[in-house]
Amino acid sequence: MKSRFLILCLMVCLMARMGAANVVLMGNNLTVSFDDIEASFSPGVKGSGVSGVVYASEPLNACSPLTIKAVNGPPSPFALIIRGGCAFDEKVKNAQDAGFKAAIVYDNENSGVLVSMAGSSSGIHIYAVFVSKASGEVLKKFSGHADVELRVSL
Repeated sequence: MKSRFLILCLMVCLMARMGAANVVLMGNNLTVSFDDIEASFSPGVKGSGVSGVVYASEPLNACSPLTIKAVNGPPSPFALIIRGGCAFDEKVKNAQDAGFKAAIVYDNENSGVLVSMAGSSSGIHIYAVFVSKASGEVLKKFSGHADVELRVSL
């Protein structure tokens, strides 16, 4: 009985870590929450978090300088990036260099397991989170929709 309790406590702690940040898509008659994990190399989300509009990066894997540049001003622009092709920190740095205020990286496979993105924090000043492939595909459908807000918070 004691071992079951310990296993349950461990599972709850692991799930609590996975939900370190909260990614929510909000619009008219729409509220969708996504499981995510913050990157280990980017600043942690503080306070009430940050809101913005999501844009699919070009190229989508963000392994080279982005050809789509962020539009300044409210709401903040967030880059949606697919996993694969290069390191996580390279993807986030390319999004940051293009003017994006956050990077949402989604899995390129249906593994069902979220990973903590690792990399060098050198020069990284924007938020970065990792979501599932299914979550990324939903977010991609709302790319560029100014009437739909994406919130990353605690």
